Amino acid sequence: MGILAAFYSTSHAETLSLSQFQQLLQQQHPFFKKEKLNEEISNKRLESIKAGESWVLHSTPSYFHDEPVSSSVFSSEEANTVGINIGLMRPVWKSGGNFQANWIYNYTDQDSSRIPTTNGEGFLSAFPEFHQHALMLNYIQPLLKNRGGGQNRLAADLQYIQSQIERINALEAKEDFLLESSNIYLSWVLQTEQVNIQQGRVALAKEQLAKSEEQARDNLIDEADVLRSTDAMLKAEQALLSLNSAKRSSASQLTTLTGGSLDMNKLEPDFFLGDMRMPNKLDQLKERIISSSRLIQLVELSSEITTRQLKSILDDLRPQLNLEVGAGVKSGAEQQDDAFELDRNEYRAALVFSHPLGGKSSKADREAARLSLKQASLETEVIKRNLKRSIDSLVIQLSELMKIIESNEKQIHAAQKRSAAEKKSYEEGRSALNFVIQARDSEASAEASLVQSKVQFQQILLQLRALEDRLLPE
Repeated sequence: MGILAAFYSTSHAETLSLSQFQQLLQQQHPFFKKEKLNEEISNKRLESIKAGESWVLHSTPSYFHDEPVSSSVFSSEEANTVGINIGLMRPVWKSGGNFQANWIYNYTDQDSSRIPTTNGEGFLSAFPEFHQHALMLNYIQPLLKNRGGGQNRLAADLQYIQSQIERINALEAKEDFLLESSNIYLSWVLQTEQVNIQQGRVALAKEQLAKSEEQARDNLIDEADVLRSTDAMLKAEQALLSLNSAKRSSASQLTTLTGGSLDMNKLEPDFFLGDMRMPNKLDQLKERIISSSRLIQLVELSSEITTRQLKSILDDLRPQLNLEVGAGVKSGAEQQDDAFELDRNEYRAALVFSHPLGGKSSKADREAARLSLKQASLETEVIKRNLKRSIDSLVIQLSELMKIIESNEKQIHAAQKRSAAEKKSYEEGRSALNFVIQARDSEASAEASLVQSKVQFQQILLQLRALEDRLLPE
């Protein structure tokens, strides 16, 4: 609401500048808030993907009942095992590895038989109850496929690039919307100037009608001249009504765009149409636009996504060779208290190799990605040429408008002289009223043409600023 407070506190002339309108639009219109949310959503998605490198707690309780087929007197007839495996697991994106720590507990209750001995005492074939604890550490390190963790980071890397694309798309969308709305403001400026010009034309027509009626009463002119003056006045008023209608329509659109915070029908635009300066250093301007355009950035970011995907596809074509290492301590006993000693060691190392046969799908994806990169390179060239074409066209239009404006000003000067001469000739009785009316219509038309050319000049300057990505405030 800052712009509103500033407006009401500093503006007693009830005017609104283009920069004030643009600030108000960005504050009040939901389009800008919606685009900002798109950026925030994309960033939250990236945060969600990055959470994939976090620690994961897992737990696996289990129960196992076994009635083995006996092949030895030492085999139990029935065994029940209850266990739990609790662990922490974390992928290591920088290396592509996977670390896991587990605590394992098993309790076994089994039937056991007594094996006779020569002394007659015998011994049990197995412990009736047995507790076992183990603490294990395991690490898997890729040596070929996914070495360096590219596959692990792929989703996060792509989403990071996508978040940049979303940010640039949001800027482009906001700038396009701001340009479209600013053009409505400039239409309001044009219509306001046209109304002012036509109001002057109506005043002159009424003045001429009053003089004609006075001269008719004095029998200095025919009634036909009064009718001509009346017709000219009515046409001028009809044109004014039409222009006022167009102005109110634009003002109503601006009111809606700013959420009704200001009634534009009660305001007047504050815009100086006399600033007709051509952009400086056109060659540097063109080079700057082509080299730093957001449209080029979007293509480059899309190419980066394709490049990352291609690297992933090429990595997928490699054999998978993983080094798996593990170490741990464990212990077991009939009594639970004795089973916590963890006095037994375990070590493990293995190389695990796998490689899919065929791989036609991955090869096709690889070729598609390479073709997409080639297409992106061509798309960049297309955009550069389109930008150059647009800049050249806009600069030519500005240059031609400068000539048109200069001609308009000369035309107005000549039309004013003609109006004065025709009026003098008519008052001296040496010319008809029609020529006075025609001269004044020509003068008003020249003034309207000048205003329209100046507004077109400003609209093209706005388009150039949009091409420079400078329409939005920094």
